Amino acid sequence: MPANTSRGYSYPVYTDPAAFAPAMQDLAQDIDTDIDGILDNMGDALNTPPSARATGSGNIALAAGVGQIVGFDTEVFDNGGLYTNPDNKFTIAVEGLYWISGSVLFDTNSGIRLVQVAVGGQVRGENIRQRSAATTSITVEAHCLAYCSVGTQIQLAASSTVACTATTRILTATRMTGTTAL
Repeated sequence: MPANTSRGYSYPVYTDPAAFAPAMQDLAQDIDTDIDGILDNMGDALNTPPSARATGSGNIALAAGVGQIVGFDTEVFDNGGLYTNPDNKFTIAVEGLYWISGSVLFDTNSGIRLVQVAVGGQVRGENIRQRSAATTSITVEAHCLAYCSVGTQIQLAASSTVACTATTRILTATRMTGTTAL
């Protein structure tokens, strides 16, 4: 009875009857199927990578010194099944290396603003900006490159040293590579 490798290649075991031609044919078909899958994955990663962008436009009141996960209410695009509207996260459906960007527009109060990108519950990217005057709003962006397995959640958090309002939020994730090659 043939055995299988971890990649699905079947091969004869010692106790199998000697049948070289069928065993080689079976092995060749397994390798061909595996290589086709690798090439398809590379093409998908290059031409149609799983990507999503969601925005949030409702005001979120932020208490001084308290970080808060921000939510989104509008799907801009999602070709990878990452976002379910409305929600405060993306959930990875196809593993790979992802470029993740988030931004938050804060109101006009002075103070220090912080935006963090969390991947699987761990902060992977953050950015801090400080305002000395309260004349205009301020946008703070955070970016990261992270490997994400299926089911990994991506979230965006915002905080401030003074009570303020987060007005507009954007979260984008795009797979940069496939799972088997690249």
